[in-house]
Amino acid sequence: MRTINSWFKILIKKTLLNRAFIALLILIPLLCIGLGKFGSLSTEKHTEIIYICARSHDEVSDNFIANLEGEYDGYSFVYEEDEDKILHDVRNHTALCGYILEKNQTERIAKGKLQGNIILVERIGNLQTDIVNEIVFSEYYRQYTRYYTPIAIGEGDEDLFKANFDEHTSETLLNYSIKKIQPDLRETNAVNRSAHNIIGVIMCLFGMLIISDFISEKERGLLYPVMPKNRFIFRIVYFTVPIIMLTPFALIGSLIQEANNGILKELISILLYDILLIVLCVACSYIIKKRQTIMGMIPILTILYIVICPVFIDLASYLPIIAILRYLCPPFYYML
Repeated sequence: MRTINSWFKILIKKTLLNRAFIALLILIPLLCIGLGKFGSLSTEKHTEIIYICARSHDEVSDNFIANLEGEYDGYSFVYEEDEDKILHDVRNHTALCGYILEKNQTERIAKGKLQGNIILVERIGNLQTDIVNEIVFSEYYRQYTRYYTPIAIGEGDEDLFKANFDEHTSETLLNYSIKKIQPDLRETNAVNRSAHNIIGVIMCLFGMLIISDFISEKERGLLYPVMPKNRFIFRIVYFTVPIIMLTPFALIGSLIQEANNGILKELISILLYDILLIVLCVACSYIIKKRQTIMGMIPILTILYIVICPVFIDLASYLPIIAILRYLCPPFYYML
């Protein structure tokens, strides 16, 4: 036990003198703050996409879509036929929400039917749709009055028309047919989670640098004073100390970003990732014999991690094979 305590003290001092460790302590918070500021600027200029879709085409549906398509105060209404794409894009934050018109809109309005005419697709916890609902409801009101008023008046039933419409609001119109979906944090677009994701890559990079240091010191006789039966434990301690020392700063960096999961979940996520990195570092220290090998791998693997894992963008949406390959990348497990 005393031996292990001595190892911890020596390795803590060694880590504090490690230039790469000091650089990462400075880099992580600065990088997270920078990405956060960039994210806020991007959000200010970002136009939210709202999908509109019709399950069949008739006069009401076509006019409704034609009148809505375009820009409205930071919202861009876009026609999309593929309902699966609407669900996917709303889930991964590419689109704010989607409105799907049920079949036979002209016939529904002719019968004075309002409820269930539109399906609203939105993420759970999304508050902006309340604003968009009013824009959509306003346009649907125009279509309703245009097609139903002549019918009601022609039948001498103008009071019934007014009473029928007045009892409905945007809430009753839309919420009778509503589809709420759980957001997928693994696919959240670019800046909201990029700080969290880049921390995973940085910690993995740090682990590779520790492997390089270990191999270099091993060549200089690091393990000679350690008894053979204790060498496995020594390797665990050697990699555990610097990785755990980096953990508080990684946690601070994760909490700086706006889209964090709360201190407890972020801490558990980082500690589980620490365990994964320690296991991989110990395994690689047995497999890789030359320092030049790991140093040559570092830039290649870092670029691969950034490209394959959804650090800034999720390429798996365009190349499905990437969705499989990224499970071979340690940082991806921190991004889950």
